[in-house]
Amino acid sequence: PQAQIVVLGDLNESDESPAVVALAAPPMKNLVEAVDAADRYTYNFEGASEVIDHIVVSQALVEGSRVEIVHLNSDCPDSERLSDHDPVVARVRLR
Repeated sequence: PQAQIVVLGDLNESDESPAVVALAAPPMKNLVEAVDAADRYTYNFEGASEVIDHIVVSQALVEGSRVEIVHLNSDCPDSERLSDHDPVVARVRLR
């Protein structure tokens, strides 16, 4: 119960895919789920936005954690993007 585990990155799967659902099942938690639904995307391909970058933490790290998706790239034309993904920033309180 005291384990401090963080799994993060481009999982290339939506938050509803069986693999991400299994990874984020208790005792783990996908912090991206706390982002408002309208802002919950990290990738835009041909007009279809979805979240495929995730930060999953153990229950020992959930309290006090904050997450934000910074929409730097997904909403820009391809010629102005730095990446095809938006950064996901998390603040996690280690104990």
